[in-house]
Amino acid sequence: MTQTSVNYGVFSGLTTFAFMIILYYCGLNPLGNWGWLGFWIPILFICLGTIHQKNKLQEGFITYGQGLWLGVLMTLVASFTSAVLVYALCEFLDKSLVERNIEEAMTGMEKAKDFLSEEMYEKAVEAIEQMTPREVAIGVFNSKLFGGLFVSLITAAVYRKVKPVFE
Repeated sequence: MTQTSVNYGVFSGLTTFAFMIILYYCGLNPLGNWGWLGFWIPILFICLGTIHQKNKLQEGFITYGQGLWLGVLMTLVASFTSAVLVYALCEFLDKSLVERNIEEAMTGMEKAKDFLSEEMYEKAVEAIEQMTPREVAIGVFNSKLFGGLFVSLITAAVYRKVKPVFE
């Protein structure tokens, strides 16, 4: 199960990063709103990894707990892989990417200003202005992690098939 998690997790992280690079070379901000277009990639790999484990390695059976654990491990590996690659992109290849992300976030904050108190707005602006490649990578890790955990709960239920006791 660990080997499946690592393989599909790494493939998920690499594919997500490749999608981000495509967005980047199209002149879009892969860390901003356009990056959400790749939400389907981790979902696909969690499903494919669970199906592979169930059908190829466990004779067509997988419990909810096994499916959930598999999804959680894939999510951790994929999140870590994506975060490391995004950090490398922002820190070593194009430092202006963080600045572009800050500009986009500030534009969004200006639009949301009417819905926030003055104190909340000032704190948010301060946090955005202090964004570094490290914070961007942590944000990527967290968003992938929480999204993947939610998807893992669902896929574990969908692909669950318990081996009959009396057969």
